Amino acid sequence: MGMQWVRGLLHMEGQERRPNQVLPIILAVLIVLIVSLRLNISANNDVFLQLLATDGVLKKYGYGFFTEDGSFYSIGSRAEITRWPPGMTVLASAIQLVAKDPLVVLAYLQPLLAGTSFLFLWSALLNDFGSDYLSSSLAVAASLTTTVYFYWHTEVASEPWFFLALSVILWQLANMEGQSAWRLIPAVWVAEIFRTAGAYIAGGLAVVLFLRSGKNSMLRTIVKVTVWFFASIAPLALFHAYYGFRENTAGIDWGFFWRQILKQFYWQHEILLPYTEWMRKRELLGIVFSGVIAALAFGALMRKRSAWPRSALLWPACAILGICYCLGLSLTAALAGYDWGNVYRVCGVGVILLSVAWWSVMSAIFGLGRLRRAWILASVVIIVAKSGWYFSRTSSSRGNFDYRSAVVAFERFAEESDRDVVVLCAETGTDVKFSRAILYAAKTWWSSPVRLRSERFSGGFTYSDCARYESGNGKWKWIER
Repeated sequence: MGMQWVRGLLHMEGQERRPNQVLPIILAVLIVLIVSLRLNISANNDVFLQLLATDGVLKKYGYGFFTEDGSFYSIGSRAEITRWPPGMTVLASAIQLVAKDPLVVLAYLQPLLAGTSFLFLWSALLNDFGSDYLSSSLAVAASLTTTVYFYWHTEVASEPWFFLALSVILWQLANMEGQSAWRLIPAVWVAEIFRTAGAYIAGGLAVVLFLRSGKNSMLRTIVKVTVWFFASIAPLALFHAYYGFRENTAGIDWGFFWRQILKQFYWQHEILLPYTEWMRKRELLGIVFSGVIAALAFGALMRKRSAWPRSALLWPACAILGICYCLGLSLTAALAGYDWGNVYRVCGVGVILLSVAWWSVMSAIFGLGRLRRAWILASVVIIVAKSGWYFSRTSSSRGNFDYRSAVVAFERFAEESDRDVVVLCAETGTDVKFSRAILYAAKTWWSSPVRLRSERFSGGFTYSDCARYESGNGKWKWIER
């Protein structure tokens, strides 16, 4: 039964195996390999806090953790903008029941998540290409060799789990002919458990379902889609309602909203180009390049629109979901006054969804006609260039980072000091990560030789006891203040 499901996912059921059929598997393995070679046993700052919250969950106290002075830090009490759903915490708590360090287990799952999402997305898009394994495989590979996709998967983050749920949603959407839209709900709920942005995806899906309603009564369709939407966001709404909503007295800053839209549009240049600091400093150039990319797709669609099959295609759904995601993120930013447009990993979901739509359109038009060979060659060159750029730019003579090396360095530093208390202080975002890494280790598998305090979560300390980690030389040092 399990092998039949896998063969169905890979569209091998009832077919003779052809050479092109193994191509998506080969590309998925290559993505797994690239991620594995650049994998860091670490997490981003937000996830370290969510991992710390396993303390409160396992002690059945709540969604948060006990600080060094005995008080309880509740993640649920944070502002909605950084009140993360508990997906990572619940997952880590379950792992901690059988393994002492869930972060290590989650890290080694990252490459597998990258490859599995690739296969689900490829399987979902195959029908758009008339079962052309080569063109569909290259289109998905070109979309997922975007720098942000590798960035998500090379340290523990919530985005890989969120995107896996999104890939399953797209796969279900591609195979739901004659089936109820309610079958999408469980995967939407899973996406929302890991990221609040799942609500933007639910909104986009509601638009897709409405547009696919055909000749049904307009009023009936609106009612059904509205009920479906509220059911799809119910767990997320209940989660935030439980902890309470903060009143927004400032309203929406529309100027800020449009600036956020421009920033979202800027990131779309990565449909063709890898992330570079050079382009990051030239935002206007990135916006112009994104405009050229959008114009190419629009022009191709206008010239070839009669060639599309009448059946429902998936690339429009990807485009709608990507647009809704960018709009939702920009609106949230304007409401909260938070610059989401500068947070690369968060904006990346919109980039990848729109990248999938762009590559699907262009590949279906040029990859299936007289220009097939030239388009396939261009696709391969871009895939190799983007992957190679990422791989070369992330190489390091010191190798990949393992947060446990910072713990070992801290233990040595603490044992050599003559103090009973060390305060973990942070001056940069990197300092925050290492401070939270030490707190996380002390909560799970490691016994600190000194009493720990945190500048962020504790009171009653003196700054003369402050220490920070220098990632350049792998040592901790006292901070002079």
